[in-house]
Amino acid sequence: MPAPTTADLIFSDQANHNFSKTLGELKRSTLSIHNRLRSIEEDAAFAEKIQAAYGRPLIANERCGSWYIDPVMKGGSAYFKSTDGHTGVWKFSSRRLNLHLLEIIGKNDGCIIVDSTRRGKLSRKVAGGESSEGGYIQGAGDDTENWAHGLTPSIFWSNRDALFSTPEFDLPELICTLVEQAAIMGPVGGGGARCVEPTAKLLVTQISAITTEDGDLTILLRPTATKEGTWTTSATRLDIGLGPHKVGSRNLRAALPFIVAFVERNASRLKEQSAVASRIVISCESGKDLAIGVALALLCLFFDGEGKFQEKTNPTIDKSFIRSRLGWISTSMPDANPNRATLQSVNSFLMDRPK
Repeated sequence: MPAPTTADLIFSDQANHNFSKTLGELKRSTLSIHNRLRSIEEDAAFAEKIQAAYGRPLIANERCGSWYIDPVMKGGSAYFKSTDGHTGVWKFSSRRLNLHLLEIIGKNDGCIIVDSTRRGKLSRKVAGGESSEGGYIQGAGDDTENWAHGLTPSIFWSNRDALFSTPEFDLPELICTLVEQAAIMGPVGGGGARCVEPTAKLLVTQISAITTEDGDLTILLRPTATKEGTWTTSATRLDIGLGPHKVGSRNLRAALPFIVAFVERNASRLKEQSAVASRIVISCESGKDLAIGVALALLCLFFDGEGKFQEKTNPTIDKSFIRSRLGWISTSMPDANPNRATLQSVNSFLMDRPK
């Protein structure tokens, strides 16, 4: 019998194909929804042990951190970017000042920020540090768009038993049902309009959670584009269709003059001594993007340094002034997350408007 040659020891193309297919199937089975959720549960238990050991509140760095904290244990939320606090990175964005953490840290002599990452190591961002341990799948909460089917941390923690007792094959259908039920019930906790302090008249909310009082000026920013001729639905209400996502952000630039004119027409209602005591209530789909952009523009144009409404617009507006007003929003609503295109539209409008 002749000795085997090198060619005899090399897998055939078909064998290589079957081997790769088998490895792929093994990886997919490991990355099942059940395994990811079990990983999250184990990491959450670890975070709870850390909390018990140090006696500091658990703060979720959104959006991933909330997966790893049982809501009854959650002490708050932070909104740091992954590069904040890295070596040599000293500049923080005015969009995520996280000043609300100072009160928590002062009362508790620190805090524990919980975050997640799929790869690499986590950086220390503020006193208290971070916590995340690899379970079955490291950082499962960091790539939920690839597997969660719309499942959110709040839905997960409210339905753990049902999720873990359901066969893997049936989980997508169950999750879809739970997500639909949550949408019908509306936002849970903190879903109402929030005031941008130090004003007492400028409020921001989601369209699904909007409530108004008699005399309020209401500005709804919808994700379906509509013609300008349909935007005014009453003397005190605008229903503006800007379009979805970045399209809406870009269209905001052209809509801002219309919105400013609406506020100017109703300025007498908003004066501090007005008997009507009107407020401005701005809403968009998330309550965190387009509505924030409009709020920022109105803060710059109509509110003085103490947050009081003024009928005459501020004469001088530069980038520093805009950042300071954005700081009001970041402090009042730490989870506000206007995308870059939204802020660019606002900056362009404010900086280019006739003086």
